[in-house]
Amino acid sequence: MNWKGHVAIVIGAADCRRLMDETLSTYGQIDTLVNNAGVNFVKPTLEMDEADWDRVVDVDLKGSFLCSRYALEAMVPRRSGAIVNIASVHTVATLPAAAPYAASKGGVDMMTRSMAIEFAPYGIRVNAVSPGLTDTQIWNDIQDAAEDAAMARQHWLDNIPLARVQTPREVGNVVLFLASEQSSYVTGANIFTDGGMTIQLTNRERFASRSLEGVAPQGGTPI
Repeated sequence: MNWKGHVAIVIGAADCRRLMDETLSTYGQIDTLVNNAGVNFVKPTLEMDEADWDRVVDVDLKGSFLCSRYALEAMVPRRSGAIVNIASVHTVATLPAAAPYAASKGGVDMMTRSMAIEFAPYGIRVNAVSPGLTDTQIWNDIQDAAEDAAMARQHWLDNIPLARVQTPREVGNVVLFLASEQSSYVTGANIFTDGGMTIQLTNRERFASRSLEGVAPQGGTPI
């Protein structure tokens, strides 16, 4: 099959509509939409301005809504389709100085659920994938910004039970599952591909505590 790419600035309705119109013109129908456009942003709240907020929310949340809205126009008459929104572990846990990003990804999660209910009668499934630490430019930026890159890497790995960074392909495999008939009875779900990051109560220490009934080993601290 020959593939043709189309480019759009997802923060504007006109560009999102054009993207769907061009896709329909090229392929005749829209089977699956994956909302993957996104920006990350960390900045102390008291140093943020309105433009900082808008840049993140417009891309991460508004863009996902607009692309979904115009793709759904094509899916509803066919009573078929799948939408997969790329959310984040920030839907359930977050970090300081990440308010716009956390708000956007939390919004994506709830938007996914609302649309899943609304369009289920049309046979359209809407789901989300929430990746954790992934081997992308963001991971490279985290290490580059650290005073000690090795220590930064170890810190993050200590917060992931599987103790490694996932590959983009591992995220893509879950997206493919949600887009396929293999997940025909799945809608409104948010699947975490985070290596267990969001289920771990605290990060692993450099030593293992073997305390029983609140009595810590000598020199240790009870858990």
